[in-house]
Amino acid sequence: MDSRNTRNEYPHTRRGRQPGELNHHQAELSSDHRTLIRDTLASNPELNVSQIAEKTRLDRRTVRKHLVKLQRQGAVMNRGARYLLVGASSDELHSSVRKAFKEIPMTERNIPFVRNAAACYTIVDPDKSRYVFEDLFESRMNQFLESGFWLDEILAYGIRRGFLSSKVYSKEKKKPIDARLLKEGWQRCFGDTRLLVFACAVSPPELLRFLMSVRGNSWSTRFLSHKWDSIMREVARKPSDLGRQLIRDAGT
Repeated sequence: MDSRNTRNEYPHTRRGRQPGELNHHQAELSSDHRTLIRDTLASNPELNVSQIAEKTRLDRRTVRKHLVKLQRQGAVMNRGARYLLVGASSDELHSSVRKAFKEIPMTERNIPFVRNAAACYTIVDPDKSRYVFEDLFESRMNQFLESGFWLDEILAYGIRRGFLSSKVYSKEKKKPIDARLLKEGWQRCFGDTRLLVFACAVSPPELLRFLMSVRGNSWSTRFLSHKWDSIMREVARKPSDLGRQLIRDAGT
């Protein structure tokens, strides 16, 4: 056999590193950095980039790069400029809520002057205690009323996405609301959508367990430092007469 040809019979298959591809050491270091960031967010929820960099002793550019990667992996989410670690799925809570929707009658709360356009619904498990929490739900319902049944957020969403014209309303015009622009933009925004429902649920025993944890204590301390004054104002505020008048049980 001609030895000159042997080197071509088994071509070398090892490929070189592609542009942007990390070597073994770099990949290991990146993995360590992401673990460090995850651990930091686990014990310090809702940190911004500068705070993460300070606690991990990584530079801001490195932190941003890894946060993007972690977000793509679904491990981290951002709320404004702050970042949260995404926890395990809330399967137990989801199951409890589905069961409650099936087995417990909802309290239906009418808003008379808009009739079928908007309403509020509440469920408490066990059902026998639902009237105990009337005042707790009332403040949330008043917020729904004050938002114009989400009208403020619907208009902001529609205008931001380009469905609605910002000229749909003008204080200077004799007729401030342009009915044509509103109708056309509304149709572009919603199409054949017939109903929007946004429901939230809280499990009091699980929430307390979270607040008693190291992570929950850190988060709630930061949260209350910004919210305590407004909570105390809410405590001092008299129940809204408007809310009491407009939001009623359907059966009363």
